[in-house]
Amino acid sequence: MKRRLPPAGLPLRASDVIGALSGWTRPREMQEALERELAGLFPGKLARGTISGRAALFRAFRLAREERPAADEVVLGGYTCWSVAAAAARAGFRLRLIDLDPETLDFDAESLLTFDPSRVGAIVTHHLFGLPNDRGVLLRAAARAGAFLIDDAAQAFDAEEGGTLVGGAGDAGVLSFGRGKSLPALAGGVLLLERKSPLARRANDDDAIARGTAAFCRAAAHRVFFGPRAYAWIADLPFLQIGETIYDPTFRIGAIEGYTAALASRVLKNRRAIAARRRETAAAYAALLRDSEGLHIPIPRPGSAPAYIRFPVLVPPEKRGEIVRRGRSLGVATSYPAPIARIPDLPRGALAGEPSLPGCEEIARRLVTLPTHPLVAETDRAAIAALLREVCG
Repeated sequence: MKRRLPPAGLPLRASDVIGALSGWTRPREMQEALERELAGLFPGKLARGTISGRAALFRAFRLAREERPAADEVVLGGYTCWSVAAAAARAGFRLRLIDLDPETLDFDAESLLTFDPSRVGAIVTHHLFGLPNDRGVLLRAAARAGAFLIDDAAQAFDAEEGGTLVGGAGDAGVLSFGRGKSLPALAGGVLLLERKSPLARRANDDDAIARGTAAFCRAAAHRVFFGPRAYAWIADLPFLQIGETIYDPTFRIGAIEGYTAALASRVLKNRRAIAARRRETAAAYAALLRDSEGLHIPIPRPGSAPAYIRFPVLVPPEKRGEIVRRGRSLGVATSYPAPIARIPDLPRGALAGEPSLPGCEEIARRLVTLPTHPLVAETDRAAIAALLREVCG
């Protein structure tokens, strides 16, 4: 029987799928309970549940545009989730793209000194695959521009830098509970707002809350199909769009659904064990691949604890296709197919200037990701490492 590991995500317990129906019957209560719980993890923040992480990001961008309407540019990493670009463009920002350092997947520090600060309204972190950015550098860049720092922790919930949870820096933070994220409730997100920031004074959204019938159906299906044998039958069904990267500025805006809020609260209770297991798997990959010829493992910041929603590895570009083809059943995958500047559907005029992004282009050519979720067994890790060493050796 075929077996195929999902590249990312988390299995859901049947008790959580069923127990979260409390959100279907009491949606407002469950939304508020989740918001209180997350506000408690991020001192000094207001938490507002949204229908998705990109909806939370859009709201952060919209608040920044309303507060500083003359500053029409947003600084973001040139290689990141395409939804970040879609949310920024929808909020009326032009994209000021900054190159990344392939050694760390963090911003190239020198490139952060090159933009005109007078036009910048916001700077956005990215924390790719859960590796924390140097938020001190970004806070100084935001202060230089008089811009708002938006700490986008969509890929990094439960990552820490200096003992502080990622997502809590700056004026706003963003969490995402999407299918492949650190805390996958299969949908939903949260906007975190610094209580003392001008952005918090403008945040007055009071959307109606849906019960989340479709969300329950998604969770039930996920419970059945996330396992390696069942996943093998659905992974390539085109209408599911599993693993596809899409630029879509028409996404829904609204509050988190009741069922999703309840499911997120239940999964949240196990967050420390989930994070520990991912870090254990990441450490095993690092040990197995140490000194392997032709490979580079991006270096986490000293004193940080990455979330590792996937484990990133840079491989020789001419070897990447073979690695992904042979490693597909083991959850080996690529990520975003191109830097933000080369999104096919990016509107004309969306970019501020003509960015030079050699680091981002290198990452796009060389990156593969390895799964870190709890279904990855020791034998899987060994097989993945053996494949990379064989192909690249």
